[in-house]
Amino acid sequence: MVKHSLGPLGPKEKIAAAGLYENMTVTLQDHPGLALRLRYKSVEALAEREMEEMMKKLTPLQRRRFQKRLGNPGDEAEDQGVA
Repeated sequence: MVKHSLGPLGPKEKIAAAGLYENMTVTLQDHPGLALRLRYKSVEALAEREMEEMMKKLTPLQRRRFQKRLGNPGDEAEDQGVA
């Protein structure tokens, strides 16, 4: 972001720009109403939405294997119906 929006900068300006960008990002995450008005979509929210869509496409067996890899065994009731 710094390179594309501000042009050539010195080290102090780069640090200040990076800090400002980080502060704006945190503020927009803390105030969802403002973020919605500005049409801001956080990377975390987009990644979470994509992960949910991918999980819906998995079969119960694939979901169970994935949960084991993450270290989360999941619901035992869900495992009972799978042969």
